Amino acid sequence: MVREAAFKGVKKIVVTHLLASFVNYSVEDMKEILDLGATCLEHVYNDTTRQVSHQIKISALYEGIKAIGPEHCIMSTDSGQWLNPVPAQQMGIYIKDMLNLGLSEKAIRTMVSENPSTLLGI
Repeated sequence: MVREAAFKGVKKIVVTHLLASFVNYSVEDMKEILDLGATCLEHVYNDTTRQVSHQIKISALYEGIKAIGPEHCIMSTDSGQWLNPVPAQQMGIYIKDMLNLGLSEKAIRTMVSENPSTLLGI
């Protein structure tokens, strides 16, 4: 789909839930998606919560981001379900987890502010 979208002239392509159990892309898959024309890869915290039937470990998101590089990633929560914290609180948890695992404040700012702003043209 990314290849076709890029071929058709779509300039901004975001691929999401890459590491979720129902997708489970490898680092090589993610690199190929970027090579085919994806703008950013969205790593979603909800995939680590009890909201999903086969949750992944938070370390999987960290490793995926680290392997691809924050310049190609977006961090999001996809929360809002009744059993998860409200989105702003969930994002705070996500950021804290990423800091604790070793991502820098600059890397996180890139993924939660700069990359989304660039995609939105603001």
